[in-house]
Amino acid sequence: MIENRTWNPKLLITLNLLAAILLISWLWPTTRAGWDLIDFSVFTFFNNSLKTGKGWRTFWTIANWREADTPQFILIFSIAFYWIFKQDKTFAKQRIMEYFFFVLLCFFISTILKATLIFLNYHRLSPTIAIDGAFRLTDSIAWLKAKVTSRNAFPGDHGFVLICATVFYWVKGGARLGLISSILLTPFLFPRLVAGAHWATDLLVGSISMSLITISFYFGTPMQSSVPLWIVIRIGKNFPAVDAFINRILDR
Repeated sequence: MIENRTWNPKLLITLNLLAAILLISWLWPTTRAGWDLIDFSVFTFFNNSLKTGKGWRTFWTIANWREADTPQFILIFSIAFYWIFKQDKTFAKQRIMEYFFFVLLCFFISTILKATLIFLNYHRLSPTIAIDGAFRLTDSIAWLKAKVTSRNAFPGDHGFVLICATVFYWVKGGARLGLISSILLTPFLFPRLVAGAHWATDLLVGSISMSLITISFYFGTPMQSSVPLWIVIRIGKNFPAVDAFINRILDR
């Protein structure tokens, strides 16, 4: 049975506080110097590694191929499918709506943040654009349309999605599913970073702070159970044909 959770002020406040500390440390000039050093060091390390070894460059070019994002999302939703149907099907509809609402919340918070950055006219160039002489994978291997640059690098969208998905599976699916999802999804954090399409802090500050905010509102408020349950009830009352269709699928 899906547990009906209540408010968790401690979790809500703590995660938002951590997100604020991360962002402030990145914006405050005194600590920003340390973040900039991390950015430059990580980029230099990976960028220099791409200058030697054609096989190494080819691998990361394929990893940054735009169509290569498809397996990542297939994997994310495959894990979700397993989580939904591995338990008693009695509550499968609630689990479907829980996941659906979590995806909507991620999209909503990401959209709000991007709109805020656009309003502030903030654009962070990727290191492959910002640093003169930076090596680009597309300069060596042009037969694949790899994503190696970005004019809006902050925050890292891929990192945000992967972190949120992994945390969701840890909390909802338990340690075993969480560990499996961590092993399977973590490698997808690296392609854009290695290629220079993102700075390290796009992930370490941007993706993580946005994930903390999203996770805090989902798991720190009753919405993780009340909203999906409300959707299920509304579908049953107002759209009986849709409800019957879903039930037929779940009964197979």
